[in-house]
Amino acid sequence: MSHQAKGTALAIAVFTTISLTLNYVSALQSLPDQTAAEVAWRLLGFFTNLTNGLVAVCFALMVWRGRYLTPRWLGGLTLWAAIVGIVYYGLLRQDYEGLSYVSDICVHGIVPLSVAAWWLAFSPKRLTWVEAFVWLTWPLVYVVYAFLRGWIAGVYPYFFIDPIAIGWMGVAVWSAGLCVLFLVGGVGVVTLGRMIEARTMARALPSPESLAQRNTAGPSTRRPVTGHVAG
Repeated sequence: MSHQAKGTALAIAVFTTISLTLNYVSALQSLPDQTAAEVAWRLLGFFTNLTNGLVAVCFALMVWRGRYLTPRWLGGLTLWAAIVGIVYYGLLRQDYEGLSYVSDICVHGIVPLSVAAWWLAFSPKRLTWVEAFVWLTWPLVYVVYAFLRGWIAGVYPYFFIDPIAIGWMGVAVWSAGLCVLFLVGGVGVVTLGRMIEARTMARALPSPESLAQRNTAGPSTRRPVTGHVAG
């Protein structure tokens, strides 16, 4: 892991942690009738906050260990963070003010863009097409987790997984659509990663011109050793 990759990973880990902290403080201000523990429990119901937490932990772990996580894990993390921004700005965006406005931009915009930029610049990208399906694991785990929370508390974090608001058929349709979004996004990440990896490997190989020069090079100027054989 290069010093530049490590330094930027540290910056992302710190920035993401600060962003989550700002998000928590702004939620405390917006929900004065709830305790700190209740606000924390509320925030832990959102895919955005859980994924941002994964980003902070994973990037801090790379800095601490001094080496990359696996290409599969880093590609998945990049996809999940990107979907956070895409779904939010496509379906869920709200107008905030003050600290809530700042934290909103951080967790939904700056963090996903930073992770994507870091992946493009530094991450190993030896990916296979299986990854696109493996990366569905985290959103599926989240959906199960969100349903369990909703079943216990009667409150669901997003309208598209809220059977009380849109019915189970609506939940099924939205879930299928989001699953396709994750799958298509995963295929896109794998495709891009394989293209970048192939180009990097091609640059590492000697060019045809250099090979031709080696093959057409003149004989060695070293003079052969001659002499009499002792009788």
